[in-house]
Amino acid sequence: MRFPIILFFLAALCLNSQAHAFGASSWQTQLQNEIKKIEAQSPDIKAQGEVTTEESGGVIRAILPTLIVTSPDKSQWTIPSITLQTNNADALTGPVTITLPAQITRQNAGKRDIAAMGIGQQNLSGTWNFASNSFQSLNGNLKALSFNDSVIQSNSTVSDVTIAATRPDSIDLSAINIATAGEKSRSSIGKLTLKYKLPGNNGLSLLRIVGLLNPALLVAENKRLALDATAEQISLTDSDNQTTTMEKLVSAIQVEETGKKVTGHNQLQAFIVHQSPESAYGFLLPRQLTMNSDIDDLPGELISFAPGMSLAMAKESMARAGTRITIRELNSQGFGPTVITGHGNLKANGTVPAGFTGRITLNIQGLNDAVASMQSQLLNQGGNKSLATQSMLVTMMLQGMARQNGNRSEFIIDLTPEGQILVNGQDLSGVLPANKVRLPTELPGGGAAINPPTQLPSRSVPVVPVTETKI
Repeated sequence: MRFPIILFFLAALCLNSQAHAFGASSWQTQLQNEIKKIEAQSPDIKAQGEVTTEESGGVIRAILPTLIVTSPDKSQWTIPSITLQTNNADALTGPVTITLPAQITRQNAGKRDIAAMGIGQQNLSGTWNFASNSFQSLNGNLKALSFNDSVIQSNSTVSDVTIAATRPDSIDLSAINIATAGEKSRSSIGKLTLKYKLPGNNGLSLLRIVGLLNPALLVAENKRLALDATAEQISLTDSDNQTTTMEKLVSAIQVEETGKKVTGHNQLQAFIVHQSPESAYGFLLPRQLTMNSDIDDLPGELISFAPGMSLAMAKESMARAGTRITIRELNSQGFGPTVITGHGNLKANGTVPAGFTGRITLNIQGLNDAVASMQSQLLNQGGNKSLATQSMLVTMMLQGMARQNGNRSEFIIDLTPEGQILVNGQDLSGVLPANKVRLPTELPGGGAAINPPTQLPSRSVPVVPVTETKI
């Protein structure tokens, strides 16, 4: 999804000038100055050459230079020239047509092509107010986008991307039918909607828009950002061909940047999760989930335009920055009688498999009732007896580890600096997948199936008191 966004931001370059009032030469100078500003504030973006313009019959055409975006792994994205065309008849406002390149490519450090995004020279259109030096509007509808990556062996398609900026303090993006097929997994999103909310009312200037993509530019003007995201009809299929679906995922994100680090707050809601075929722990999946969390000292490079960053690189970056995650509230209404609540504090640690140390406390209400419910619904009514048996074994395993308080089962999960995963003192490091999963080369795609342990570990250690937990 980042490339439709960056194309939108790069297209904004064409509009930050007074071309209508001063002609092609002045427009060329303005565009070139804007590119130099971006290069100065974002060292990972470099222009190959300069802006060229031509004027004929009242029409001004500008051709932006090829842009090279260098990723943290030293691979490079090449964004070919974007062509801009405007009518020179109006000295105050005027329409602009932006023609995008046919394809964007990525090369590794050895200059071998490893990824490509197909765009097909489609157009965006907008209206720029040359007196206020800001957008009045910018719109576009891009069809049949494709993305292929040989590193993670995945292919993605998006049928429609719609861009709408009609107010000075907001930008709306939506995408329909996003599908990704990887080596070991498949995923799809029926519709994704992003609503950016900008601070103040200074108009949709170039730095404001490009700053949404790269925090180095965000610092230059707007240090705060709010984003509402909604994904609908989500489907994830793992390497064992088990499909998890979710009707809707809603996230409200607020970001504030200080220096090179970011502090954010996220309010997340998920609705109606299903699995097919059903798993032994499916009764714990939420019909509705709410989570409020904070993240402090997140490196700015992790939310900038930095494709090519591996999970290992992200872990190291967060550990150097001292990134902290606070789960302030977790509430999950499961199927049947189960309700999960929780909270926790984590700190990035690059030396442990999980990537974090700290403590999460979970309370599950209704585990005891879940056994009776599964017996009634599955065994006595002709359901899947094998699944019912497995689910009861998982429930009994959880009951055996839990600290019981009436109908509430408490689980204190400690991620220790030594790399252990303790659940109420039980060392599950050898059976939980966090210590076994192999990190993929890239952030998107891949991933291992997460299956519950079938038995308790043979050894245990004393429960770590809350006040003495190392973070």
